[in-house]
Amino acid sequence: MLSIKEAVQKIKNQLPDFFDGDISDIRLEEFNAKDLYKEYRLTVSFLIPPYRTSVPTAPLQTSLEGIATGIATAFSSFSSSIPGTRVYKDVVLDSEDGRIISMKIHENA
Repeated sequence: MLSIKEAVQKIKNQLPDFFDGDISDIRLEEFNAKDLYKEYRLTVSFLIPPYRTSVPTAPLQTSLEGIATGIATAFSSFSSSIPGTRVYKDVVLDSEDGRIISMKIHENA
């Protein structure tokens, strides 16, 4: 049976695969070890990057494109200063092999 520390490491290794590797700062928030079912129920959180938008580099053709570019540039500057959004997930892990059995949105998220 895995220790809780090993279980958390298994989650840290597997979780990015579910989100295309685009997460960071994975943290253990809660855990509950159930020997009867041979599983660990853990609540973990992680950061997902802020929404990013690309700014066109082609010359502006119309004033509407200019407005759209201005908005995109302003939003891009604003969103790049936001570190990300913290997401909370309830994860069930097999306590023997460390395999993620299920993952759900945490109720209080």
